[in-house]
Amino acid sequence: RLGGYGVGTLGAFAVDAEGRAFLLSNTHVIAAENAGLVGDEVFQAQRGRGRRVATLESWLPLSGDAPNRLDLAAARMDDAFENRFLELRQRPRPAGLAAPRVGQRVFKVGRTSGLTLGSVTAVEATVPRVRYGFGDAAFEGSFIVEGLSGATFSAPGDSGSGIYDTRGRLLGFLYAGDGTITLACPAEEGLTALGLSLSDPSSDPPPA
Repeated sequence: RLGGYGVGTLGAFAVDAEGRAFLLSNTHVIAAENAGLVGDEVFQAQRGRGRRVATLESWLPLSGDAPNRLDLAAARMDDAFENRFLELRQRPRPAGLAAPRVGQRVFKVGRTSGLTLGSVTAVEATVPRVRYGFGDAAFEGSFIVEGLSGATFSAPGDSGSGIYDTRGRLLGFLYAGDGTITLACPAEEGLTALGLSLSDPSSDPPPA
């Protein structure tokens, strides 16, 4: 939209009350920072070099005035899905939700930096400024992750990644970072706000 593309990462799959399948990523990735329209196409990979996988359905608007809590959007899947990571990642299957806690070991798989490991260093954090295309936005209720042993946990293009604990429980969605710290919004609150729930990884994939 607006002559460009949002580039980021799919964070998780979810279903609505009717069993329809959705992919989850940031509002700034698949909903063009509030400028998206229902039905906008989501591609894997970029348009012209990949295929359409979903259409934008709903998103939580970003505000430049009041503090935000979530940067999250949902797109309805064109096809069924399987809720797991590629075998080469050697990661547990996604298995429900959990609240982040300080000291918790976590991982994410992102478009740019791939699989990275980290730990939660703060919860319920207030973030005074995140720079978006429309201007600056503040956040509250976020949690902060740092890479293990000083490693970088995220890079541009990783936005939208799900952050999981070592048991495969989804804690939140990555929305910003500065090379040292990574910011994430809570997953359970976001799913509730969108009226979605995580699919049961032990069940068959739902129809699109």
